[in-house]
Amino acid sequence: MYRRAQKGIGYLAQEASVFRKLSVEQNIMGVLEMTKLSKKEQKHKCNELIEEFGLEHIRDSRGDLLSGGERRRTEIARCLAVSPNFILLDEPFAGVDPIAVEDIQKVVRSLKEKNIGILITDHNVQQTLAITDKTYIMFEGRIFKEGSPEDLASDPEERLKRLEIERQERAQAEQERIRREQRLAAENAAREEALRQEAERKKQEEIARAEAKRKEQERREAELAKQLKEQERLKTLEKERKIAAEKAEREEALRQEAE
Repeated sequence: MYRRAQKGIGYLAQEASVFRKLSVEQNIMGVLEMTKLSKKEQKHKCNELIEEFGLEHIRDSRGDLLSGGERRRTEIARCLAVSPNFILLDEPFAGVDPIAVEDIQKVVRSLKEKNIGILITDHNVQQTLAITDKTYIMFEGRIFKEGSPEDLASDPEERLKRLEIERQERAQAEQERIRREQRLAAENAAREEALRQEAERKKQEEIARAEAKRKEQERREAELAKQLKEQERLKTLEKERKIAAEKAEREEALRQEAE
């Protein structure tokens, strides 16, 4: 962006380019801070752009809370922060409602009045023809028609081709929608499979822990039984030793009595 600004070129991408967690004012000031303007001049320029594009009521709103039209106006205001000679607008009408389309058209007309060159690429032919001075219609990668919006709008062949282009665009949009749904379905299936595998892993771990606990309990019970059996054997041996000792004493007593 800095190199483009040095060359006097501003660029508005098709995808949202606002900093989502920053306010409208912070988005514009973020660009102005890269210029050679003083802090006071930056603040003054920021206020001018906010007022010019009707952003005063949302200057403190975060980028992720803006509507499509508000986001577009913020992005265009940010482009103008570097005082460009030319602005490249890529699909400026994409993803915005009809009211926002009119707002953007008004903005483009005001930029033209400031003698700023504007290059627009857009699939919305009708909205684009309403604000351009010269138009090129491309079909299958080549320029199909060129001329003023009035000439192109009144050309029967161009209208037919435009209908074909719009039909192809609708078909592409439908294919993209199907691919997006398939991708989402695949992602959901992958997540569900991952959850299933995780649940199965936890189940197997629980079974393994239960089995290990059961074996440990059996080992302890076997060890206890072994200890009890050993104690019983020792008691029996002690009892037999006492009986043998008593018997020997009696026999010794009888022998002494006989003598």
